[in-house]
Amino acid sequence: MGSPYQDHIVSNPSVCGGAPIIQGTRVRVKVILDNLAEGHTPQQIVESCPSLSIDDVQAVIAFAAASITDDDQSLHCPLDTLAEITREILHLLPGVGTNIDCVTGHSS
Repeated sequence: MGSPYQDHIVSNPSVCGGAPIIQGTRVRVKVILDNLAEGHTPQQIVESCPSLSIDDVQAVIAFAAASITDDDQSLHCPLDTLAEITREILHLLPGVGTNIDCVTGHSS
């Protein structure tokens, strides 16, 4: 990869609700990870979104890897980001609802 992920990924509360995005775009890191999880190659992702580069996609992979520590395998991201991810997961589970107080200790 040409440069560290910090050169590609930014977070600004006034852009996309503070979700991590590719710098200079409104493309959320989660969208790229979802595409990779669905089996799309970095090249296919770049072809479908010309504002991205291969280095951007590789930075997302590095960001995801850096979010997990080697010693405890826990996620290192802000509580609000974890809450957002948890809400999205809970939304997909029928009959569960979206109350995540038990996960975050805060009211949603």
